Amino acid sequence: MIFFPIPLEADLWDIRDAEYTGQIELLLITEKEVNDTIRAATALKAPGLDGITNRALKAAGAPITAHLARIFNQSLRIGYCPDYFRGSTIVVLRKPGKANYTTLKAYRPIALLNTIGKIMDAVIARRLSYMVETHQMLPATHIGGGKMRSTEHALHIIIGKNTRGMESGKRPSSKPPAA
Repeated sequence: MIFFPIPLEADLWDIRDAEYTGQIELLLITEKEVNDTIRAATALKAPGLDGITNRALKAAGAPITAHLARIFNQSLRIGYCPDYFRGSTIVVLRKPGKANYTTLKAYRPIALLNTIGKIMDAVIARRLSYMVETHQMLPATHIGGGKMRSTEHALHIIIGKNTRGMESGKRPSSKPPAA
């Protein structure tokens, strides 16, 4: 049984000389962002190798958020995420009610990530989501993962397209609308 085969190295030949224009300025991470992220974290999640629980971060409050904001901003400024933030340990749990525990399907590996790294990841993820929405980086018909977008919204887009098509004498289509 091999849970984690050695991954292949990524072949990035096609983007090696890419140039990106129109970049969006990344503002400094604020203490409020860090504090809001810590407050939103589930208190009883299992910690990673660092042993720091979300409950401990919540209890530390404002004094720690200033330091974390400074560390996160410095990390982004130099373009490096410390190994410590990326540390994790893998725990393999048995799935309940399985008849045969000799197969891989009977187990669920979970990664316990270092808590400070998870907070930084969450702050950056919120920012990326905000930038994607604010600067309309995805087509309006892209539904997955967007705020205030759901299966219901996707259905409204399809129904609207079909209705407009039928009104103009075209057959209804189940194809997604072009961006």
